[in-house]
Amino acid sequence: MKTTDKGESRQIFNLPVAWLGKIDMHATTLNKGEIPHPPHVHRAEEIILVRSGEVMEFIGGNAYRASEGDLIFLPSEVLHGLANKGAGRCEYFALQWEL
Repeated sequence: MKTTDKGESRQIFNLPVAWLGKIDMHATTLNKGEIPHPPHVHRAEEIILVRSGEVMEFIGGNAYRASEGDLIFLPSEVLHGLANKGAGRCEYFALQWEL
């Protein structure tokens, strides 16, 4: 786990695999009110699994609340961003893959 100015981050894996171009998974803990990075797009599709807390996920101009146990799917090339909107820290896993 690496401490950041926004919370903590841990790279679990990031590697090419035979059946995908690349697969990447990391865990993030965000302090109250923080965002991990500005809204962005990328080629990879992504799934966010909220482990604890409450987040707001912005996807293609819409905002969605998510909390512990929720899964969020982020399509390729769609603008998205996440913010911790809970009363304390939030934790989530992010899994990305490219074909």
